[in-house]
Amino acid sequence: MSFCTKCGTQVQEGIKFCGNCGNAMQGGNTPQASQSPNLEGFQTKPAKKSNGWWGVLAFAIAFIIFKIIQHYVKF
Repeated sequence: MSFCTKCGTQVQEGIKFCGNCGNAMQGGNTPQASQSPNLEGFQTKPAKKSNGWWGVLAFAIAFIIFKIIQHYVKF
């Protein structure tokens, strides 16, 4: 019996992936999965929400400019 290098679960010989965490087991023809870096302690910024008001404001300004131009220049 061998143990998973990622989670430490006991795994039978010949198994290619850990049944607990899915880590590729060493040995055989299976390439070892690359370990992801430990990001514990790092914080990410929350995604900025677009509330849609900028689009409405841009449309209103464009509409007002169009109406002003339409008043002075007859199409």
